[in-house]
Amino acid sequence: GEYNATEPSNVSATGMYDPFLQQYNSIILGLIGFPSKMLVPIVDSATTGRPHCVVEKGAIAHHVPEMAVHAVLADQQAALFGCAGVNRGDTMISMGTGTFLQKNLAGKPHASMNGLYPLVGWRLDEETTFIAEGQQHHSSVIIQWAKDMGLFDDVTQTSAIAESVSSSNGVVFVPAMGGLQTCYNDDRASCTLFGLKPDTTK
Repeated sequence: GEYNATEPSNVSATGMYDPFLQQYNSIILGLIGFPSKMLVPIVDSATTGRPHCVVEKGAIAHHVPEMAVHAVLADQQAALFGCAGVNRGDTMISMGTGTFLQKNLAGKPHASMNGLYPLVGWRLDEETTFIAEGQQHHSSVIIQWAKDMGLFDDVTQTSAIAESVSSSNGVVFVPAMGGLQTCYNDDRASCTLFGLKPDTTK
């Protein structure tokens, strides 16, 4: 297109962005030897004026017309925004291959001492909304393992199985197939079942 740029929700996940100063992190860039002249400008996540880009007719599929793109967000931030999580404290969980929890922090990034990296949710009219995100990357692996162990025959049965009992009767499963992510950040952790008793059933 006419110009190259990025926006805060995407660049904040690179590790090269300082969410507190809201600019590229010159210290990190120096440590990794990344030339700052290669970095593109950071623009608002959405615009009502000049579009971020224009997708040519037929570029996606032959029947798709030319489209002006006025908004760009990273995937989990887009999920939070798309589910109307636009107010401070709004929280959502996205489940797919992994599981992601996002919490809207409004205009102030969270300074965590436990590995929770502050991300930008979006920037509109030069006003930044921050999020805190926790993630677990192996949800689909855990579901497949449970199926292979004979806990259910089809993933569509899992909700009905869970709702068929009033409680877990003290049984707790720690889903750490690939370790534990934020805020424990322990890649040596493994799955564990607690609370098994003689009357525990599938």
